[in-house]
Amino acid sequence: MLYAFAEGAFSSWAVIYLREAKALPTGVAAILAQDPNIESFMRRALTINEQSFGSDHPNVACALNSLALLLKDTNRLTEAEPLMRRALGIVLDFTRRTGYEHPHLRIVQGNYATILKGLGRSEADIDAELRNLRAEFGSREA
Repeated sequence: MLYAFAEGAFSSWAVIYLREAKALPTGVAAILAQDPNIESFMRRALTINEQSFGSDHPNVACALNSLALLLKDTNRLTEAEPLMRRALGIVLDFTRRTGYEHPHLRIVQGNYATILKGLGRSEADIDAELRNLRAEFGSREA
C-alpha cells in the first residue's frame, strides 16, 4: 500500500485522508468541522508507521506529535501528554544514538512543554520533567 511508505505522520494521514477523496482544509477546527473522523485517520497513520518502521522510529514520533497536537487543540491534554512524551523520548533517543540532534527535537520538546503548562504544571516542574527525560534517554542538551 502506497500510504504505508509516506514520510512522517502528516504525510501518512494526509494520504489516507486523500484516499477517501476529501480535500484537506487548513487548521484543526476546519479539519474537524469537515470530517470529525480525522482523529481515527491519524490513529491509523500512527499504526501504519509503527508497523512499517518500528515503534521507536522518528516517523512514529512525527505521527505521535501530530496526534497529540490534535488532542491538545481539542482540549484533551491528559490524552495528549503521554503521546507527546513518547514522541519526545523517541527523538531524544535518536539524538543519543546518532550523536546528532534530531531536526524535530526542539519542536517536540516545546510542544511537550506547552501541554505540561496547559495541565497546570509550573515552569520549574516542566524544566525538571525535561531534565529527567534527557537523563533517561542519555541526552545532555535540548
